Amino acid sequence: MNYHAASIFDPVFLNAGYYANLDIKHPLFEKRKELGRTLFFDPILSKKT
Repeated sequence: MNYHAASIFDPVFLNAGYYANLDIKHPLFEKRKELGRTLFFDPILSKKT
């Protein structure tokens, strides 16, 4: 949370990057990215009903 934000509706209230853990210098970043891509495009998990 950004305690300097005017309210909870302020666009800068939450830092999505903090929750996403997108540290590109992290040694497992590439593997996490590939896993995310695999899960996103998995036909069973992404099956449209």
